[in-house]
Amino acid sequence: MTEIQISKITMTGGQNHEHINTLYWTSASLAQHGWATRAQIVQYVDTPGNIAYVSNGDRTVRIKSVHPLGRPAYVHTLRDGTPTDNLLYLPGGPYHKI
Repeated sequence: MTEIQISKITMTGGQNHEHINTLYWTSASLAQHGWATRAQIVQYVDTPGNIAYVSNGDRTVRIKSVHPLGRPAYVHTLRDGTPTDNLLYLPGGPYHKI
């Protein structure tokens, strides 16, 4: 199993999850990091055994893919009632506050 942590995003054309353009990931087990497109992260999380997650320091939440009919797939965090561990609260997201 391979895990990556998503820590930054870039957006294009809106403020919702489907407008996430690129995501910055880090893998402690692989000692690697870099930017990936939304499509690459969708493919990553759709691969059995791969896990992507967001952490706000206190909580860790897994990232899942969404495949809407007739539109490009995107990723989002599972709802847990804590908005600050959401992809859209990461640096670069519309809800990130400095």
